[in-house]
Amino acid sequence: MNLQTVRVSEKGQIAIPAKIRRSLGLRKGSTLLLIEDRGRLLVTKAERVADALVDDFSDLTRHAEETFRELWENRADEVWDDV
Repeated sequence: MNLQTVRVSEKGQIAIPAKIRRSLGLRKGSTLLLIEDRGRLLVTKAERVADALVDDFSDLTRHAEETFRELWENRADEVWDDV
């Protein structure tokens, strides 16, 4: 864990120390996500959140795809084609 303090400027800006920027691979143009939670400010790279969501929902989307495939290939539903 890397712990450092920073000061908030008059404009509400902070500078992320170089050591932390290097550690996280932050470069000019990197997108960060700020989350306020119970008096805490959490900062994370936006791409990490996107990757985590993909991982969290991968089982659900796989199951949904399998279910849709089973429904699509269901021969019993073909009786409606003649109506």
